[in-house]
Amino acid sequence: MSSETVKSWFQQNKLYAVGGLWGSAMISTFLYQHVFQASTARTSVKVIHSRLYSQAITLSALLAASGVEYYDRTYGERKVEELDPFEYKAGGRRR
Repeated sequence: MSSETVKSWFQQNKLYAVGGLWGSAMISTFLYQHVFQASTARTSVKVIHSRLYSQAITLSALLAASGVEYYDRTYGERKVEELDPFEYKAGGRRR
């Protein structure tokens, strides 16, 4: 698999990548707290902390994805229509 195919997949599936990142961050931070830290906190507290860490990671990934999208639209070779065929266009068909 070449880097161009990976880049193309991420450009088309940004939100799936962010959702996968959230899920993996949730599981990994919970396991880290549960296995590697000798904490006496209840499981519900560990889940809450895992959710907070996962939200911070997800927000940074969303900011990065929006920055990449802005860069692609501003300096990329492709046009907006090629990137997002479902984007709202004013003045469409009226019945």
